[in-house]
Amino acid sequence: LIDDGSTDDSARRARAAIGEDPRFQVISQDNRGLSGARNAGLDLAQGEYIAFLDSDDRFAPQFLEHMLRALTGSGADWVACGIQFCFPDGASTRHSAIHGRAAQHSSGRVTRFDLSDWGQAIRHFPSAWNKLYRRSLIEGLRFPEGTWFEDHGFFYRAAARTDHIVHLAEPLYLQTRGRAGQITGRDDDRVFEQFDVLEDMRALMQGHHSGGP
Repeated sequence: LIDDGSTDDSARRARAAIGEDPRFQVISQDNRGLSGARNAGLDLAQGEYIAFLDSDDRFAPQFLEHMLRALTGSGADWVACGIQFCFPDGASTRHSAIHGRAAQHSSGRVTRFDLSDWGQAIRHFPSAWNKLYRRSLIEGLRFPEGTWFEDHGFFYRAAARTDHIVHLAEPLYLQTRGRAGQITGRDDDRVFEQFDVLEDMRALMQGHHSGGP
């Protein structure tokens, strides 16, 4: 768990929750933003599998169990799952995290999706957080720090290393929406940073076919 320069009681509460459990540790650092927090975790990761959980989101209790089963059963390098968007009033909506297949989120089916061209890859949400990766797939990949839309480059660079992704039709990632101060809901000129990200993605896509160099 990365304490990215928190100014509230988060770090103390995290340590109290962990107690003496040796499976967990809290790493405190000066604030580097979401990318810096993820990169700190990647630098220390030693396991065979990696998943990202953002600070205001939750995994369903069965997230790791079901995602790992789908990953190992398919032999894929990564697996994505459906999403449950959770709002402050208690309402929620579900999405498959695949454009054009929004409603296919709860069957429990494991489906292999081809990534042999970028037209197939861009159908999938370019998010880091609703996925489980073999560490070998993302070895050496890091998130750009100091910018928004940091997931996009990470996702597409991972897609360039493999020819498919597996999808589990189960809404196992619970994303908080509508929280005050949330980056995704902020009215900010930094939204224009997405143009730089798109230029970067164009260069990547022109230089590589999805599924390998």
